[in-house]
Amino acid sequence: MTTPEPVPSVEQQRAELAATVDELAQRVDVPARTKAAAHEKVEAAKQTAAEKPQIVAAVVGSVVAALTVRAVVRRRRRR
Repeated sequence: MTTPEPVPSVEQQRAELAATVDELAQRVDVPARTKAAAHEKVEAAKQTAAEKPQIVAAVVGSVVAALTVRAVVRRRRRR
């Protein structure tokens, strides 16, 4: 003979049902989800734009350094 599974309490069932209803409500709220996704994209774009000047400065600095080294090497070879 098998033992019957314990029956969850009414409070536990209500809590699980409330969690399920909340999750379904969030999934159905398309305008809020769209707004949140758009906000995330805008913030990511702002962060990328803020980082870009540093990247550009690093690249320009590297190019200038490389050209300077190249010019020095050429001058030394000519002597």
